[in-house]
Amino acid sequence: MPRVIVCLILFVIVSIVPVFADQVGYLGEMRPWPMLCAGVPALPLDLSDSPLETLVGPVCAGECSYALIPVGNGNDPGISVVIWNEEDPRILVDTNNNEDLGDESGIYVREQIFPHAFTWFVNVDVEYEVKGTVHTVPYHLSIIACYSYKTEKYQFLVGGFCQRRGGIELNGSFVPIAITDLSSTAMYNDLSQLVVAIDTDGDGKLDTLPGSHEVYKPGGPLQVGDVLYEITYVSVDGRSIALKKIGETRPRAILKPGRQVPDFATVTIDGRAFWLSDFLGKVVILLFQPRVNENGCVNCPSTGYDRLTVINKDLEEFSNEVVIIVIVTEKKPSQEQWLAYVGESNILGVWDPAVTELYHSKSGLLIVDQHGVIKAMDEAWFTYKQGRPKGYYYQLNEIEIYDIVENLVK
Repeated sequence: MPRVIVCLILFVIVSIVPVFADQVGYLGEMRPWPMLCAGVPALPLDLSDSPLETLVGPVCAGECSYALIPVGNGNDPGISVVIWNEEDPRILVDTNNNEDLGDESGIYVREQIFPHAFTWFVNVDVEYEVKGTVHTVPYHLSIIACYSYKTEKYQFLVGGFCQRRGGIELNGSFVPIAITDLSSTAMYNDLSQLVVAIDTDGDGKLDTLPGSHEVYKPGGPLQVGDVLYEITYVSVDGRSIALKKIGETRPRAILKPGRQVPDFATVTIDGRAFWLSDFLGKVVILLFQPRVNENGCVNCPSTGYDRLTVINKDLEEFSNEVVIIVIVTEKKPSQEQWLAYVGESNILGVWDPAVTELYHSKSGLLIVDQHGVIKAMDEAWFTYKQGRPKGYYYQLNEIEIYDIVENLVK
């Protein structure tokens, strides 16, 4: 019979059952890393002129609206929000979920993310019922206000920052693991809505760049070393998870400096067939981006285009020693769109779902040396320093890219 392995996903609250402490060894942090949460949708808040649950305390001064954010599955699966939808939008949140706004610390400080767009990050207590017992667990909400020129009011959205992090003992070793609920309901037992990060390559860190070799889509197997596991159970509160070994497999492509880059055969957008290994002996820049030249996408139109433009211009002097390949990972561009995008340059463009799947990446840049080894890349991960989680994200800038390429072609 297959062995089922259970671990506890811990977070920073003192009420965690201590029997698991020596098994897991680390406590998760309260604030999640943003990369894995990038795919969590923000959903519109339905506003009401009156409270949607019975509230006490100083409820409202001035003209305001109310919303109820459905989270958890306990006796009170909802968090009340008071909203002042004015030129200067404000909110008040029942963070401890006790329907008493009088014990809240006040109207929350916001961060301006764009002109006429604001966000608030709020920690709330969510109720869960597990095996007949109701308990509360911290949860992280992002509330966003975006101005609508059509209604001349702000539209309010909410999304959950919903990681649980901890570790599991596999084959005698501690393996970091984290889970994220894509549904923003603060319930983790729906495996079809669960994204998992696990330490596939055994370096003690989780690489959290979207699409990395250590981030797994809902429903898929997880890989640790050369062994595949499947998730058989996650508790509704996300504190415990069960894995079952299902076999061994060819190692998933591990994209990190010092590793051999996976080879592939494909065809460019303008119809030229090639293998990546055809360029052994040259430095290769692989740039993954979701789309080509579409204004409004934060990852691809201006940021992706400007980055490619700068890199291509900076590396012109090495044009005989360097190949730049752009892999478009989502919307396929037409040949006309591609030519308009790159102009007269020799940049190769690829739209190939098989390549995207091989590299399990939607965005990011890799520099590959003449021997097919990754020398540098955009990175994002978290690890533990002195028992505390430490997150990291870094995108190679044009100066670093130039210096790395220059050193390789000397």
